[in-house]
Amino acid sequence: MTSYTGILHHISTFTAFEATPSKLEHNNIGPKNTLLWLGGLFDIYASVTYPYKLSQRLAPNWSLVQLCLTSSGTSWGTSDLDDDIEEIHDAVNYFHKLNPAGKVILMGHSTGCQGAIHYNSNHSKNYTKLDGIILQAGVSDREAFHDAIGEQSLIFLHIIDDLAKEYVQKGNELDCLPGSTTIPIFKALGFPNLAITAQRWLSLSSPDKNGQDDYFSSDLSDEQLRKSFGSLPRGSHLLIIYGQQDEYVPKTVDKTALIHRWIGFAESAGVKVHPSSKELLEDASHNLNNDSQKVVDELCNRVLKFLQLVVEQDTIDR
Repeated sequence: MTSYTGILHHISTFTAFEATPSKLEHNNIGPKNTLLWLGGLFDIYASVTYPYKLSQRLAPNWSLVQLCLTSSGTSWGTSDLDDDIEEIHDAVNYFHKLNPAGKVILMGHSTGCQGAIHYNSNHSKNYTKLDGIILQAGVSDREAFHDAIGEQSLIFLHIIDDLAKEYVQKGNELDCLPGSTTIPIFKALGFPNLAITAQRWLSLSSPDKNGQDDYFSSDLSDEQLRKSFGSLPRGSHLLIIYGQQDEYVPKTVDKTALIHRWIGFAESAGVKVHPSSKELLEDASHNLNNDSQKVVDELCNRVLKFLQLVVEQDTIDR
């Protein structure tokens, strides 16, 4: 068991844990800048450990805050990305009010990457601007599902896809699918049983390659990537961290070619992509929980250099 010292913030209907380094525990002024960390499916506080190691290496004027949205843990099946980014917006505003002159950067892990890019590429609402985003382990749920289940079990996945489409066609997209159909698939994926709506199922399974969560598949069209990476705000800052040994990425996917393709669309939109984004994180798994200290240190180094560059470039731009 491990305990962490910090501050628990209650924001609207969710909470955020500020992992406070010991050197800042008695600093009444508080950190100036905020690195918001958002986990993936099933993640709750401390289920991914590297953020707490990262928090100890941040500069004194930075603080890492883990978001625990209403979709966190086993609640993601009855939520969606639109719900998530509303709460991200509330969190960004909350920490801007605490530190009006400070920067706020959002770091997504796994499905948290979907939340980060959905927030930053969504121009239909006037969301508070972020100073940058970090995408760590942004992988395709659709491809991960197919790879984990195998060809012989895909027929069961397609049966659920068809049932979910039927629910949507009847206007019942927010109804949960019967456990008798989803339990075998969740078991094959190593998931516990949970309630999932037809809408969220199709978002993640993305049988027509147009699910709301389908941002990182290797077979997306140029037009789809223009609407995501190519729609990030001009002048915004982006860091991509992609693990060389990410177990949720099929071996058939060329990871390096994939991230270079994303970077191409982002840079064409005028996004400032950190140079280390082009290099896979050597020997890194999906969440780094069982990785060597060397791997964790390299992730921390990339994040620290990115944060420093964001501050420096924005100072020059002024």
